[in-house]
Amino acid sequence: AIDTDGSSVTGYCNATFISAQVLITAAHCIAESLALSKNQLHIEIGAYKFANRKSDGKSVSIGYAPVMKKDVPAHFIVSKALQKKLTSYGPTAQIPPNEDIGIIVLNDKLELEPNFVFANVIPQKIWSDLKNHLASAQFSIVSINYFDTTSMDYKRTAGLNKFSLSFGGWLESQSTSRVEEGDSGSPVFVQYQSHTYL
Repeated sequence: AIDTDGSSVTGYCNATFISAQVLITAAHCIAESLALSKNQLHIEIGAYKFANRKSDGKSVSIGYAPVMKKDVPAHFIVSKALQKKLTSYGPTAQIPPNEDIGIIVLNDKLELEPNFVFANVIPQKIWSDLKNHLASAQFSIVSINYFDTTSMDYKRTAGLNKFSLSFGGWLESQSTSRVEEGDSGSPVFVQYQSHTYL
């Protein structure tokens, strides 16, 4: 992207693995790559670091650090309507919230740790049921900002509230939970009937 002073800056977003080859993110995070037909992606995968507390021996999280940094070939998928906009208007195309979802498919599977946890995408049947029982569901957004930024705020979790269904059937929140650069594409998790879904 181009900064206000005209210099080139690196863009970054969050994304969520649903397999070793497929990630979900915000469409606006990959719109420029789609518009310019660029198929290269820089990925940084992180993990929480733990240490045993001296006072009681309990394992506690002490930070978050990258465990993999890699440039990989990939292709990007968005809705047909958004793809048409990007073809017509390029990177300046306006992306409304109901079109702001994108899928990243890596050309090859990444070699991840054996205990790597993939997100469970909420099944359509449960999603339909959940929309009728919003009062019993808990939603939260989880993001980890850019790894090179030194910060004690390494675990960013925010609860979302004030939900309503839009005219088009989308779930909307008027939550005032904070967002920052790099939070785009962060996963929204829902806890419903003792299960957690993306």
